[in-house]
Amino acid sequence: FPKSVFGKYTGKGIHFLTVEMNFGQMYEDVCLAVNDRARSHFMDNVPSDIPREEHVLEEARRILK
Repeated sequence: FPKSVFGKYTGKGIHFLTVEMNFGQMYEDVCLAVNDRARSHFMDNVPSDIPREEHVLEEARRILK
């Protein structure tokens, strides 16, 4: 997992949005990588439900308000 890449962006007011088609395994990895130095958000989808672009954009806009 590319922890060093996330480390470059932590502490700068950046938010991370993890979009998954499962139950949060990648989100947990992102949270561990940013180590409370950045806001991390989770958008889950039922395993059979492909995330739609408009839903991801809507969630990103909601987070950034």
